[in-house]
Amino acid sequence: MSTPSCLDLHTTDEYHSDFPLLEIAKYIDPSTLEFVAPAGFHKIFEDVTGQPFDPPLVTELAETIQITLPCCDNARPLDWPWITANSDGWIQPRFQAGCQRCGAFSNREVK
Repeated sequence: MSTPSCLDLHTTDEYHSDFPLLEIAKYIDPSTLEFVAPAGFHKIFEDVTGQPFDPPLVTELAETIQITLPCCDNARPLDWPWITANSDGWIQPRFQAGCQRCGAFSNREVK
């Protein structure tokens, strides 16, 4: 099985999401945990996600990220907090968001 190029972020349905975590994981060395991506990956990531590649060093409660839930045809993005007091922010372990259209909840688990 060949490793997809960073251009697959644009061309493969598997990566058509707001935040391509599966594509990023392919470039993490399992021994060193170092991220080694092909040239141009950072720019393509930023173009696809609309987010900076390097995460913020300090995050405040008021800061949000736009996410689109995969549960239905609801293409309307949600502004979701990076962190919350309940630990269910985007970067926290109990992240879970409810769809305003169909009521389903989504987290980071792949189904």
